[in-house]
Amino acid sequence: MPFQTGLLKEKLSTKEIIGLIISSSLIFLLYSSFSWGLPGRFNSPDEAANAFWAKRLAVGQSLKIDSPLNKIAQSPIVHPRSTKVINGQLQPVSFLGLPLMAGGLAKVFGPAILPWLTPLLAAVSLAAWYLILRRLFNQQTALVGWILLAFLPAGWYYQSRSFFHNGPFFSLLILAWWLSLGALEKKSWVRAGLSGLLAGLAITFRSSEVFWLLVVGGLWFYSYRQQWDWRFITAFLIGGLVGFSPVVVANLIIYGQPLAIAYPTASVVKAVGLQQTVSLLGQLLLPFGWHPKVILSTVGNYLIGLQWWWFSLAVVGWLWLIRNLKMFSRQQKNVFIMTGLVFVWLIILYGSWLFNDNPDPQAVTIGTSYVRYWLPGYALALIPASLALANWLKKGQGPKYAVWLGLVFYVVWSAYLVVWSEPEGLLRIRSNIKDFAKVSQAVQELTPVNSVIVSGRTDKFFWPEREVIVDLVSDSDYQAIKNLLVAGWPVYQFHPSWPQDTLFYLNTDKLKKYNLTITLVKDGWSGFSLYQFSSLGL
Repeated sequence: MPFQTGLLKEKLSTKEIIGLIISSSLIFLLYSSFSWGLPGRFNSPDEAANAFWAKRLAVGQSLKIDSPLNKIAQSPIVHPRSTKVINGQLQPVSFLGLPLMAGGLAKVFGPAILPWLTPLLAAVSLAAWYLILRRLFNQQTALVGWILLAFLPAGWYYQSRSFFHNGPFFSLLILAWWLSLGALEKKSWVRAGLSGLLAGLAITFRSSEVFWLLVVGGLWFYSYRQQWDWRFITAFLIGGLVGFSPVVVANLIIYGQPLAIAYPTASVVKAVGLQQTVSLLGQLLLPFGWHPKVILSTVGNYLIGLQWWWFSLAVVGWLWLIRNLKMFSRQQKNVFIMTGLVFVWLIILYGSWLFNDNPDPQAVTIGTSYVRYWLPGYALALIPASLALANWLKKGQGPKYAVWLGLVFYVVWSAYLVVWSEPEGLLRIRSNIKDFAKVSQAVQELTPVNSVIVSGRTDKFFWPEREVIVDLVSDSDYQAIKNLLVAGWPVYQFHPSWPQDTLFYLNTDKLKKYNLTITLVKDGWSGFSLYQFSSLGL
C-alpha cells in the first residue's frame, strides 16, 4: 500500500501558520544570537573577505581595488587570504554570490543588516522545508523533519556564522525546491520561474556544486514529466539564467570575461576566458581525485565520530526505509534516490580532499570545512529518519514518548557540539573574535595608518584597517619588503614571539643578506609579538 500523504493540496491550518511564524522567528533569534554585540572581525579569511566585499557593494563601491603597494613591492604579495592581486588590483577569488546578494540588499536596507541576512534566510527556508515534507509525505514527517534540520549541527553552526557561502546556498536550494512543488500544485509558470531564479542564485553561492545539482534537478523534472509543460520548463530556465546573471556581470567587470574565474597559479591569479573555463570545469567533477583511504578517514572523523548521534539516526532511518520501501510511490522513491545521490556525491567529492583548517592537524572540530561542504548531505540524509520517527509516533504511548525523548537528546547533543565544544564552538569563536578585536586595536595604535603587516594566519586581525602580507617564503618576498621600506612604507611582522637568540640569528644571518633588520616593538599577546622591519642604509 502506498505511503499515505493526502496533503498535497490541503491548505495549512491557522494553527500551523501561527506555529511556523513563531518557530521561524525563534530560529532566527537562535541563529542570529551568535552575531549579537560582536565587533567587525571574523574567525576565518573567507568570512572576512565576504564581509569586506559585501560592505563595499553596499556603499556603491567596486569589487576590485587598485593596489599600488604591489607595484612598489614589485611582487603581488600585499593582500590577505581569500583575495588575490590580478593586474595590479585586489579582487575576490571566492564564489561571488554572497557578497553580490548581501551587498545588493544592504545597499537598499543599509549595511547594518548584513550579519542578519543568513539567519533570516535560514529561518524562512526551514518553514519551506516543513512545507516540502508536508506535501511529499505528511504533517507528522514535516514536524519531525523540521526539528531535525533546525538543530542539525552543521546547519545550526554555519547558518549562525553569517558570511560563509554554504548556509545561504542550501537555504536557497530548499526555497527553490519548495517553489517547484508549488508550481506543480498550482500549475503556475510564475512559481516555476521563481524556483529557477532561486536555483540560479544558489549556484552563484557555490558554483562548484553545479554538477550534482544538474543531475538531481534532471531527475526531479523527470519524476514529474507528466505534470510539467514547456511553459514551466522555459520559465524555470529563464529564471535560472536571471539568477545567475549577476555573476556573469561581475565577471565581465572584474575579469573581462562572462565566465571567467580566478584560479591560483603560484602567487598570482590569472583571469581565465571561456575556452580555458570549459577545460577547468571538467576538473570539477573530481577535482581532488579518488582516494578511498582518505574518504574512509574523513567519513570516520566527520560523519561518524564528530556527530555520532546524527549518524546513528541517519542509519536507523535508512534501514527503516529499506524495510518499508514498498509503502512509497514512485515519485517518493525518486526523492530517496536524489537524496542518496547527493549524499554519496558529496562524500566522494570532498572526502577525497585531505586538508587541515585547524593549526592542529589532529583536531576534529565542527569548524572544519568538511562539515560545511557536506551540509546538504547531512540534511537530506535525515529525510528517512523523519519518516521513521513520524511513523513510530503513531505506534502508541511508549514509542511516542521514546521518539520525543530521542529528539530532545538529539537537540541537546547538537547544542553541546555547536555552542560549547572546544576549540571551535560558537561561544569559543565569539570569545576569540573579541580577543582579535582587542589585539587589532592595540596594534593599530602602535602602527601608522600606512603600515604593512606580515601577519600569517592573523591577517583577519588587521585587514582591512592595515595592509597585510600573509607570509614571506622566497627571496623575492624579502626583496619586496626592502622595496616597500625604501619607498617609505613601514613594514611590521606579527608573529609568535621569537627568543633573543632567534632574533640575533635573523639579524646577523637570514635578513642580513637582504640588508634588513627586525626589532621588537611590543610583546605580550598570548605568545605573539609585534616586530618592525628596517632597511640598512636608510
